[in-house]
Amino acid sequence: VHVRKYNQFMQNDGTTVAGQIGNGNTVNGTNQADLALHSTRYVEFSTGGSSTPRMVLDSSGNLAIGHSSPDTVLHTYTSSDWVGKFESSDGYAAIILEDNSSTNNGNRVGVTGNDLHLTTNGTERMRLYSDGDISACHNGGSFGIGTTNPSSPNSVNKFLHLHDSDH
Repeated sequence: VHVRKYNQFMQNDGTTVAGQIGNGNTVNGTNQADLALHSTRYVEFSTGGSSTPRMVLDSSGNLAIGHSSPDTVLHTYTSSDWVGKFESSDGYAAIILEDNSSTNNGNRVGVTGNDLHLTTNGTERMRLYSDGDISACHNGGSFGIGTTNPSSPNSVNKFLHLHDSDH
């Protein structure tokens, strides 16, 4: 007796499998998933009785939220000004940015309260404070205004105007 532990969904021709849903062992040959969904093209999620997809996962592993055609690993789309939110329950939150030659978790854009931090190679380089102050934490590096290659610890490649706001 063969007990099927998954359901198959067929194309309109009735013979071509379009996808399956079941437990991981019967759908994709692994024991890693309690529930697995297999599709030959993409998986689409709709809610609220709408035929408009709310989320699409394509065959390349790209995920779209609010859009039907993801063109990057994560693609969000909305008519709102707020396209995403990443929230931490502790006192620090960051997004890590890496390529194939980056130091592990070394490049981050993070927040503590309402202060924004920019970190490269594991060292905080700049902080934008919620009161409007800015600090450059160069740790032996150079800081430049009007130049991408400062020649001294503080290089200004344009005129610098200093004044006292009280006078």
